[in-house]
Amino acid sequence: MALLLNLPVREIMKQCFYSIHQDALVEEAARIMVEHHINGLPVRNDQNDIVGIITQGDLLVKATGIRLFTLWPYGSYESNEEMMKEYQKMIGTRVSEVMNDKPITIDPDRPISYAAELMYKKRIKQLPVVENNKIVGCISRTDIIELLFRKED
Repeated sequence: MALLLNLPVREIMKQCFYSIHQDALVEEAARIMVEHHINGLPVRNDQNDIVGIITQGDLLVKATGIRLFTLWPYGSYESNEEMMKEYQKMIGTRVSEVMNDKPITIDPDRPISYAAELMYKKRIKQLPVVENNKIVGCISRTDIIELLFRKED
């Protein structure tokens, strides 16, 4: 099992079939996620560089304002700027206004163990695999679990 974890991410990454342009409407991102049963979408610009990620969590913040209204009364925001950013997410209509603009990504040559640790520590289910700022694939928790617990025929 330990040897498998030393393999590079590129050995088990899957093709990312879905991404979305930063200028697309939030409703389009939601439609893609729901139709294809995916938790998030890499966000790209006109040059197809990754510029962010939009997740189901971002859509919940937009739809409900949950972070804004649960954190605000207790002073949990570090600054007014942080609070205003959450407000923008709530009222935004374009993917670029709602997405996380600091996506957590992984290089295809990093070991699978690093991807697993990153997903665990950051509490994320999938990582875009990025090379030269371009999306070359995706790796998920499921991909790693399938590798480690697959039955040999």
